[in-house]
Amino acid sequence: MEQHWIPLGGKRAGMVADAVAGTVSLVCIIALVSYCTFLVLRHHRRSAFEKVTFEEDSRALRFLSSSSGVLFFNLLAGNALESFSFILVWIWISRGGMPSPPTPSCTAEGVFLELGAMGGALGSTWIALAMFAQIVWSYKVTTKVVAAVITFQWIVMFVMAAIGPLWVARNGGPFYASAGGWCWISKEYEMMRLYLRHLWVFSAAAFNLILYSIIAYKIVKRRRAAGGDAGTSRVVRLMLIYPLIYIVTVTPLAVSRLAAYGGKTWPPSVLLASGCVAALTGTFNCALYAFSRAIITFSPGSRTTSVGGGGGKAPSFSSRPPCTPNLPSLYVEDRNQGPQFSTPRPTWSRAVSFVVDEEEGRTMREGSSSSAGTILGSEGDKKGMLLPM
Repeated sequence: MEQHWIPLGGKRAGMVADAVAGTVSLVCIIALVSYCTFLVLRHHRRSAFEKVTFEEDSRALRFLSSSSGVLFFNLLAGNALESFSFILVWIWISRGGMPSPPTPSCTAEGVFLELGAMGGALGSTWIALAMFAQIVWSYKVTTKVVAAVITFQWIVMFVMAAIGPLWVARNGGPFYASAGGWCWISKEYEMMRLYLRHLWVFSAAAFNLILYSIIAYKIVKRRRAAGGDAGTSRVVRLMLIYPLIYIVTVTPLAVSRLAAYGGKTWPPSVLLASGCVAALTGTFNCALYAFSRAIITFSPGSRTTSVGGGGGKAPSFSSRPPCTPNLPSLYVEDRNQGPQFSTPRPTWSRAVSFVVDEEEGRTMREGSSSSAGTILGSEGDKKGMLLPM
């Protein structure tokens, strides 16, 4: 069949925005993964003394090496596939049209877009479930469970991406074809768009919102029961940011597509704008997890670098109380006796603080409820909030 190219018309500017957004997201994902790799390698190259002295990476490394950290990289893998699918839009921009019938590049773009959408939906849901299990059920997800979940996810993703061209479209036209400003499931298989993407996206959005709402409620309830009400609103806001980011980035595109089922036809600019937001999902996730999980922090004007940051400087000890040893005292009890020396053991005044974070939060159960209230109400607020590994 002879290859034709459908002119872009007024869609060119919107397609450029989609391609730029996908490029930015992929660059952010690669940069964050590279930086996380650097943190891990730098930590392992340090001596035992340096690992104790340089504590700025401790929280970031605990997260990256935990089950939640592995699930986070799994989410980024799905976001990377979706970002790459939008990068392929540059091909159609350079050609000045969309392919008809679809080329191998068009089919690849549709497959990557489907894999990325499923990876984002399932990946974000696993993270929410892991956090829910640890905070609500006090169950820490094991490495074997994480490996099984990720394996199951990617099997489902590839099956969902392959079922269309191999089975649904076995007696019809191409399954992946031009779908507006990019290649995706052909309009000929309209209902498969609902079953293979939209249903999963909306289910994941609703599920995430419910889980994080329960998590926020449990954290607030425990903090108030322990007598620490300060910083509660910040905990609630942060717990709700996770599902809201997903809802904001994926639902506009799904809603604009679903409008066609009700006979509502949106202008191409609306669809392209929704695609641009969806292409930025990787960027938003990188920023959200990098700063909320202390992978990247900024501490201007201080030598004590926050977790995950720093340029290799040792923490400052200037804030610690000085050593005030009791020096030997010389006195004479009797003129007939020699001088008496008293050499008491030096005493050191050091402040002891307890930082509640992912792993150390469990130690509160071993103490009394009053001490837990002190930790949650004071030092917990200094750290920002309680997040599981």
